Amino acid sequence: MDETAIDRAFRAMEAEPENAAARARFHERVLDAELHLLLEEEPATAERLRPWIFEIPEGRFVLAFDRDARLAAFLAEPMPCAVLAGRRLVEMVAGHGLGLGLNLGDAPSATLLPAEAVDWLATMAGRAPERVESAARRLGPPGSATPALIEALDHKLAAMAGVIGAAHLVEAEYADGTRALLLRLAGVADGA
Repeated sequence: MDETAIDRAFRAMEAEPENAAARARFHERVLDAELHLLLEEEPATAERLRPWIFEIPEGRFVLAFDRDARLAAFLAEPMPCAVLAGRRLVEMVAGHGLGLGLNLGDAPSATLLPAEAVDWLATMAGRAPERVESAARRLGPPGSATPALIEALDHKLAAMAGVIGAAHLVEAEYADGTRALLLRLAGVADGA
């Protein structure tokens, strides 16, 4: 099976356990991924999902997989599941004392994230940037863009390939003299 973005980020984090950037990248990949969540029963509605809870001495965990083939390989028999964004999954289970069993089985990224980590991830996922409205008076090349920012944008924008037509990163100068990076998305599909 092909290695996934979560697998690569997990390997990097494991190789350098003290590297905060590698840890953050792994958590970002989990939040951005579409995850297959095991359910206790077929849901009556999308709003009423009941995750299957796996209990072990380390705690109570919901189980999710970043590929349906990994889910199928883990199960002895078919079970209901729902596919949702990692961001949505951690927000749903946070505060209930539940951890996340991710890609359990033979995947390189098989891991147990304890309930405290899931709660922390949900807090991070819920943070929204501050909204500021101002008209840029000048646009130029994105000179202050770091390689880390370009790499992060590359991953995010690649995941949006079917939703946006183009993306333009520029440095904007505002009337008060401040400069900031500005990302313009063009050709965004309705409802996206």
